[in-house]
Formats: sequence, C-alpha cells, structure tokens
Amino acid sequence: GDGVRSRTGSNTAAPRNENSGAEKRPWLRTNMPKAHALEPIMDKPDGAFVIRSSETRPECFVLSYKFRGQIQHELIIVHSGANPGLFLDANPSKSFRSLPELVMYYEQPRSELKYPLLPSAIAPTPAPAISPMKRTPSKRAAPAPPGLSCSSLGL
Repeated sequence: GDGVRSRTGSNTAAPRNENSGAEKRPWLRTNMPKAHALEPIMDKPDGAFVIRSSETRPECFVLSYKFRGQIQHELIIVHSGANPGLFLDANPSKSFRSLPELVMYYEQPRSELKYPLLPSAIAPTPAPAISPMKRTPSKRAAPAPPGLSCSSLGL
C-alpha cells in the first residue's frame, strides 16, 4: 500500500486532488468512442471543442472543434523521452507541457486552427452524483437531481 494514505502533500499538483479536474476540464473526453466524445459539441457554436482519445492512434489525442457548423479534427501528438510534451500535428514546432496549456494557447486566433477555441462552450456537468466511469455502465438508474423533467415519471 504505497502512496494510498500519503495523499496530503506528496502530489506537486493542486492540493485538492479527489476528482481529477473533470469538472474544471469538461472538454477532456478520453477513453470513450469518438461519437460519444463529440456529443457535447454537436449543438454548440463555433469554437466549441473537445479533446478526445484518437481511435486510430491510441497514443495520441484529437482536438475536435466546431467551425461553420462542421466539426474539424486536429491530431495532438504526445511525445515522451528527453523532451516530453505535446503539440498539434499542424504545428510541431510549438510544444506544450499539458493539454490545458495547449487549450489556453489556441483560445487566441492561430493560423493552425480555423477558429479560436471556446472552453466555456461546454458547461461542466452540474450533477456530480452521476459519474458513468465508476457506476455500473449498463444501468442508468441514478437518482435524478430535483428539478429535472423526469421527476414526473411514475409520481
């Protein structure tokens, strides 16, 4: 049991580490099929985006963003070794230490992207009780938060 109990100060990241920043980064959609990963931006405006796992290249990510109603895809290469980091395939000379850093850079208009990224386009999921990763994947029987339209069912 190494590192299980010593969660207080061993991590150099932010001290609050229980929920791995998913609510701070709703655009990060990894370990799921492409169609499922793209769902949050389907009805969103230009600049809405997700970063998802690549289906064809498991070691890479894909930046998928909206432009003129179409979803554009840019490959994000992750390189390890002596000079670890990640970069857009469209611009290998510009390297980033993390995905949030890459997102911040591309929030500004850049020549590699047809449209600047808009992180606020996807709202964080408001109900933390429903976490599909930890619950049994087939059952959707999580109690609905008050105020949802499904409260009229069977009541």
